Amino acid sequence: MIKTCKLCLQPANKLVKSHIIPKAFYEEFRKISLLGVSAHTYDKTYQNGIYGEFLCEKCEQKFNQYDEFAIGIFKQGKRQKSLHEEGNVSAFVVENVYLHSGKLHQFALSVLWRAAASGRDEYKSIKLGNYQERIRCALDGNNFEKALLDSAGLYFQEHRGGTENTFNQVFIPYKQHQNSKSFRETFGHFHCHDFGFPYGELLIRLGGEKPKQGFFDLKFDGFSGNAVLWTSNLSDEYPNLFFSKTPQSDAKKQMFRHLYKINRDSDH
Repeated sequence: MIKTCKLCLQPANKLVKSHIIPKAFYEEFRKISLLGVSAHTYDKTYQNGIYGEFLCEKCEQKFNQYDEFAIGIFKQGKRQKSLHEEGNVSAFVVENVYLHSGKLHQFALSVLWRAAASGRDEYKSIKLGNYQERIRCALDGNNFEKALLDSAGLYFQEHRGGTENTFNQVFIPYKQHQNSKSFRETFGHFHCHDFGFPYGELLIRLGGEKPKQGFFDLKFDGFSGNAVLWTSNLSDEYPNLFFSKTPQSDAKKQMFRHLYKINRDSDH
């Protein structure tokens, strides 16, 4: 049966498996099945991560350039420098990434578009509005207008350590932070999409104003400079990206336990 690729909009004899979050972000789980636990009466298996079949093979390959740069930064440690470690918290900085922020924003936009176009239930609540077609055209032609890149942003969180390290592997595939008054007062007025994977989360900003928190003047042995939490705020003055490695919060652990109990009880 002839199908249509959602990126190039051309007919294709076969649509290939396309991951929303690159497989490298699943680390040791990228070659095994993951069992999803929810409040529903059934479990869901994620075979080698979460993917959909919505791209032709040629278009699937277009995403390699966006994925490989982000993988190098966040999973292979390129440009990373360890700053400080105390208890269960480690602090890191990605040095002088400002000149490459456009590549990170291309990656962020590609993740958002893939999720929205994938047809997966996990992402059905994503509504990109006019951005959906703007991002599709940019990805299809590998031509991103400055205004589109400026509308995006990334905030990377890594979960490691703690007494119950297993919980750092547990993740929620997607949730959207509500643009409430408290969110606007703390972070700013913008849409924030949260993508989970083992050992971490990618928070993606789309549209609205730039985040108004997360600026640091860092002074550690071997490093001194300004850094930000959000790639949206990278600049000549703040050229470095800061992130930390912390265990999953107690609140998240309790939520995961609650969901697991509901799921197990429903089977009996």
